[in-house]
Amino acid sequence: MKRAQAPVIASLLVALMACIGCNLCKEEIVDKTVAPGGILVAVTRTRDCGTTSAETMWVSLQDHPDRQQDDAKEHVLVLKRIHRLDVFWKDKDTLVVDCRDCAPDEVRLQVIKLNSTRIEYE
Repeated sequence: MKRAQAPVIASLLVALMACIGCNLCKEEIVDKTVAPGGILVAVTRTRDCGTTSAETMWVSLQDHPDRQQDDAKEHVLVLKRIHRLDVFWKDKDTLVVDCRDCAPDEVRLQVIKLNSTRIEYE
């Protein structure tokens, strides 16, 4: 019986080794809002890693609307769970983030200024 199990165990090990480094999380861009003048873009993203961790949502400021890479130093708001966010530019230097159902204990990061951009929260 042990010889019959060996191919199954070997197959499982090969599958596990092939998936090392795999990202099992689903990351999605929800919205992009370009600043007046087109210099910056506020990008809203979500990440869902299934049962391994809570869903996360964040807003980052990027210098190009088509860039797919995300950098943690550009994050201005990080939330536990998915929320309804209204993200808009008040002017070229002020981003407004409206999250009426965000509880304080769900906010992991909230930046009020990044470089020359002010971020207001409602």
